[in-house]
Amino acid sequence: MIESTLPDTPRAGVRAELEIDNARLRADYLQETRMLTATEVRTGSGLNPKIGSESASDWKREGRIFAVRHGGRDLYPAFQFADGQPRRVIKDILAQMPRWATPWQIALWFASGNGWLDGDTPEERLDAPGEVVEAALRLATPAEG
Repeated sequence: MIESTLPDTPRAGVRAELEIDNARLRADYLQETRMLTATEVRTGSGLNPKIGSESASDWKREGRIFAVRHGGRDLYPAFQFADGQPRRVIKDILAQMPRWATPWQIALWFASGNGWLDGDTPEERLDAPGEVVEAALRLATPAEG
């Protein structure tokens, strides 16, 4: 993509700028979004598995929640949970996400204004599950034109 839109621009410089922007976006996200460790997820769930990360890692593997990696560990955005349990809508949304979407891309999608949601972020509209699932489906649908 970079090569076709900026053929005369040195790519190494462009890639470095993209990496810096990406790092800033991630840092802002971590400051603005309440995150939970696996232990905090387990504690909030009321479950008492012997392994502290068991409920979080099981739920992640089952596609019920997602995590981003930071500092060598998984962090779970807190909006995914209600009363210590994964919100059903999160699993439905994740099932519609395109296969190419990384956990960080998913996290930033939840935090970004969305035209399919009248400019609201998906995180703000979790109380309208059908609309947010549809917005996720639209992300996975190739654009025509």
